[in-house]
Amino acid sequence: MRRILFSADLLVVLATAFAASAANPTTIIPAPEFHSHVLGGQVNLWTEYIPNLRQVQYMMFPGLGALSEMDWSPKQARDWESFKAHAALNEKRLEALGVNYRPLSKPD
Repeated sequence: MRRILFSADLLVVLATAFAASAANPTTIIPAPEFHSHVLGGQVNLWTEYIPNLRQVQYMMFPGLGALSEMDWSPKQARDWESFKAHAALNEKRLEALGVNYRPLSKPD
C-alpha cells in the first residue's frame, strides 16, 4: 500500500493562517480506508524569485505554523481561538530566533 504526504496546496491556498488550520487532509481522500495512509503534510512556497532568506521566512510564517496545527492537533480540538493563542506563542519564538515573519495581527 502506498503512503501519502499531504500537500496543503492540494486543499487550500494558504491565503489565511486559519484556512490551513481548519483544513483536513483526509477530506480530499474520499475512501476512509485510505485515511490511515496519510503520513503528514508539507507547505509549498511557490515562487519564481525571492531575493533573500528574510523574504522566504516572511512568506513561510505563520503558514508553516498553521500546517503544524493541522497536522498535530486533533480535528475536534482545532478552533480559531486556540489557533490564535498558539500563533501568538509561536510569534514570540520566531521573534527570539530572529525569524522574519508576518504577524498574524497584520491587516491584509
